[in-house]
Amino acid sequence: MKQANDLFQGFLVLFLQAPDQFELFIVHVFILLFDYIYCSGKRKDA
Repeated sequence: MKQANDLFQGFLVLFLQAPDQFELFIVHVFILLFDYIYCSGKRKDA
């Protein structure tokens, strides 16, 4: 869980430093999540 906590802290720092890039960050996270779910789903089918 330490890695997730570091990621969350980095996310907070990023949000505080550049709130105007918050939407871009959210879109990037959704793309990564979709890619992860899509790839894991493909692996299960194969």
